Amino acid sequence: MNRSHVIRLNTTPEQDIYFRKACGVARHAYNWALARWKEARAEGKRVKMKDLKAEYNQIKSEQFPWCYEVTKCAPEQAFADLGQAFANYWRMKEEGTQPKLKIHARMERKLASRISRARNGIGIPST
Repeated sequence: MNRSHVIRLNTTPEQDIYFRKACGVARHAYNWALARWKEARAEGKRVKMKDLKAEYNQIKSEQFPWCYEVTKCAPEQAFADLGQAFANYWRMKEEGTQPKLKIHARMERKLASRISRARNGIGIPST
């Protein structure tokens, strides 16, 4: 049985800003690497995550100086996550499997409620 703990961080306003910046840098690095990977694939080239990471590290001082406001681990983890996402994609494509989408019971009940209301003539809200 898997157990998890939810821990709430009571951050100061400065810490909250720092965490948001770190998340923004990670998101930027992930999206940048994905865009560069798509460009290379469109040209028929194959690129590795380590090459993309090296290119990002070379240009970030000139083009993205705000990346230095947070830890270097934020963009590094984004590249690792993207590499893992690609590895999972290619593995599942090779195996011929589809990802298992996890719909929680609460979401299933909400959807069932919307469908039953639609059958009664009320209609389904867009979201």
